[in-house]
Amino acid sequence: MSEDMEVKRTINSVVGVEHFGTKIVLPADPRKMEKREAAKILVKAADQEEQFVDFSRKFEGYEPHDVGVHFSRVCKQFFGLVVSQTAVVEGMFGPMRVPPEVISFKTDVNETETIILGQFVLPGINGTVNTQITQERGEKKPRYFQLTAEIMQKDRDLLDDFCNLIEASVKHNSVFKGKQFDYRARDDDGDFLKIPQITFLNLEKVIMPIFDDDVQEKLEVSIYTPIQKTAQWLDAGLPLKRGCLLYGPFGTGKTLTAYTVAKMCRENNWTFIMCSHPEEFGETLRLARNYQPCVVFQEDIDRLTSGGRTVQMDEILNIIDGIESKDSQIMVIVTTNAYDDINKAMLRAGRLDARINIPLPNAVTVGRLLRSYGGNMINPNEDISEACKILANLVTASEVAEVVTLAKGAAIRNDTYIDGKIVLTAKSLTYGATIVREQCDRNTEEKESTLSNQEKAAHVLAAALEKHIDSTKQTQPDFSNGHAAVIS
Repeated sequence: MSEDMEVKRTINSVVGVEHFGTKIVLPADPRKMEKREAAKILVKAADQEEQFVDFSRKFEGYEPHDVGVHFSRVCKQFFGLVVSQTAVVEGMFGPMRVPPEVISFKTDVNETETIILGQFVLPGINGTVNTQITQERGEKKPRYFQLTAEIMQKDRDLLDDFCNLIEASVKHNSVFKGKQFDYRARDDDGDFLKIPQITFLNLEKVIMPIFDDDVQEKLEVSIYTPIQKTAQWLDAGLPLKRGCLLYGPFGTGKTLTAYTVAKMCRENNWTFIMCSHPEEFGETLRLARNYQPCVVFQEDIDRLTSGGRTVQMDEILNIIDGIESKDSQIMVIVTTNAYDDINKAMLRAGRLDARINIPLPNAVTVGRLLRSYGGNMINPNEDISEACKILANLVTASEVAEVVTLAKGAAIRNDTYIDGKIVLTAKSLTYGATIVREQCDRNTEEKESTLSNQEKAAHVLAAALEKHIDSTKQTQPDFSNGHAAVIS
């Protein structure tokens, strides 16, 4: 066998020339290797390392702009700058430089970072790198951030290490993890937006809504406690994965409860994602998997899960079922004003663990709301039970606030001041309650005038049943007058 043939045999059997520190280790060979043969192998290896190869890395699962932010961050950490120079590409009239696109991306209420998309050169990497936000074929396929490159073989490991750093960075320091935001990825036509509409929630002025004791306890046990006492919850062997439905009439505080939960999430390092567009609920649930522990909030779930089974409904049910794994830490909170319209498949155990009815405030809750809105303008010993009776089970919290506004106007008109400060008396609050009650009655009459005879009969029957049930209940304590009382 000639020397050239022997060297060719050796090169073809080479797994690769390896580097250990400052040493180069040649491939193992049963016999002693001659220096000339070793030199030929090194030349061959050098030629191979300088050949250009394709490189690709997909960062799937994460919101692509989140990955884009971490690409820029790791560039500064790894190379000392974001982009070395623009790449030279072949144009119609010969080679030309096309600068990459620089996008400003909001990462918190008052924070913005940059994302680089396009073709460019990174320092220390021989070749060109391209970043883009793309998706696989298929309408429902999620988008992802992708890095592709045409580089020398010798730089492949360096670029691979660089991508590993990006993945670790976005996993442990995501711009979304532990944040609270409203997320929208598509426009009204269902097409992906170039930049998702992300509104970070300003929660500084959020106050906890006021409910009756029964509702408050259910919210605390089912929603608040897992967020506020996560470690103790897990130590007890309880899963953080939960599905909660808040239902009741319009304006009873369901959305305000969501903002309260969002504030708790901020205080306890949970992510909170508000999905304002029901058609994106499925995508939002998929997004939440990478930002756990996480709460996903969706209003008006009946818009997606009412009537018969549809492809869209089945997709949502499948996604919810998919986050039921033992270690999942995703809490789904949905609301509806039309509980009876929700498909029973959505209500089964395992999808919605807690169903909490949030009714219109009763007399006790109205008293608490009046004192909350009125603050120190209402004397703690003032008996406001008459106003509470007028409003009980008929008005929303916002309408109770309007009662206080009207009472303030009456107090100003009647010069009801003490030490130069407005005082809201039982008389002024009753005045405001009467006006609001009259408006509610008119609205009810207008609504009933549009009902069919069958619907009217159903309402009469329901009212009679409710009256019968109320007559069998014991009276309950009322603290609206500042001390224990009985509502007759």
